[in-house]
Amino acid sequence: MTWEKFKNMTIRQKLDHIWEYYRWPILVAVVALGFVITWIHGIVTEKDPLLNVVMVNAYGRTPDGEAFQPFLEQAGYEYYDGAVMVNKNVQLNGPDGTQNFGGGQMLMCTIAAGEPDLFFWDTREVLPPLKGGALRDLREILSPELLEQYGDSLVYAEDSDTGASYPCGIYLEENPWITEQRYYESCTVGVAACVKDEKLAGEVLSELLTY
Repeated sequence: MTWEKFKNMTIRQKLDHIWEYYRWPILVAVVALGFVITWIHGIVTEKDPLLNVVMVNAYGRTPDGEAFQPFLEQAGYEYYDGAVMVNKNVQLNGPDGTQNFGGGQMLMCTIAAGEPDLFFWDTREVLPPLKGGALRDLREILSPELLEQYGDSLVYAEDSDTGASYPCGIYLEENPWITEQRYYESCTVGVAACVKDEKLAGEVLSELLTY
């Protein structure tokens, strides 16, 4: 069609002509534009997690970030989807009880990446990958009253520089929240040395201990 003929068409005829010959490129462009807008919106509105939790050797019910919602809200933080990220894939023991070296490497990589804020694990002893400064001194995180209340349940690590021992975890044997969530029969919880917001981690841990 010549430009002169197209120019002399009515608006409706021009639209019909364009749709007839260019509908597929137009549809592809609209879909692509919608995808780009959705992608940009997701990047702009995406929120970083407030808390990253690593649960070592968790079993039973699958750990879920929503389980921490009451603790966040009681501490004065707004809960949103993705506010708490739970890594439950670190398994140090295989199905037959043998040591899983891949799980140990995964835990060390997680620590090296500076991701965790809270650790849970299924023994009363400090796990080997968590030794050497991976856990914070709970005297810097929790109140003296709460530490005194859990005095018999404190788990200690050794400072690699001074050789002095410090409380790095609390062994939870009959904690109502742990029992309710069915992640462990009993476990130890500690704060990571790389914790991003120690105030938040301390408040969440305090709420858990007084649940």
